[in-house]
Amino acid sequence: MTVETATDRQGMMNGSDFRTAVDIGTGTDIFGIIDNVAVEALGISGQRTGLRCLNADVVSVAIGSTLTISGTTWTVRDKQQGDHTVLLILEATT
Repeated sequence: MTVETATDRQGMMNGSDFRTAVDIGTGTDIFGIIDNVAVEALGISGQRTGLRCLNADVVSVAIGSTLTISGTTWTVRDKQQGDHTVLLILEATT
């Protein structure tokens, strides 16, 4: 059984039909997949906008950082670290 490499994961993210270009303020866009995700806080469940991206692409992104996606500015409200990907919980900035 073959173990996926960082190059494999980058290829999957870049080749996805659902990927979205994201400006994280570094001068180079990264790619991620936007989805509505279930979140829970203080026993209250709800839906938030989430961005799934590769760990290596968002090392410099912290809670409170702003991102731009398709002309809309978003604030990172939570950063949920996975083994190879990160789920950023976003809130639209008005």
